[in-house]
Amino acid sequence: MQALQLELMQRQTRITELEAENKSLVERWLKKLNDEANKLNEANRIAEECVRAAAHGQGQPAASLTRDATAAAWPSPGSCAPG
Repeated sequence: MQALQLELMQRQTRITELEAENKSLVERWLKKLNDEANKLNEANRIAEECVRAAAHGQGQPAASLTRDATAAAWPSPGSCAPG
C-alpha cells in the first residue's frame, strides 16, 4: 500500500512539473508569435508608406496600388526614399 502511495505522489509531482513546463512553453510560443506579428505589422507599415510615396510620385491614387505589389520584397526603412 505504501508503495502505491509513493508512486501516486511521484506521478502527481511529475504532473505538476509537466503542467509548469507546458505553461512556460505556451507563454514562450505566444511571445514569439506576438514578436513575429509586430515585425510583420512594421513591414506592412513601411510597404504602405512606399506604395503611397510611389503613388504620389507617379500621380496615381494610392488605393490603386496594393500591398500585394510589394509583397515579394519587404523594404527596409528608408529603402523607398528617393535617391
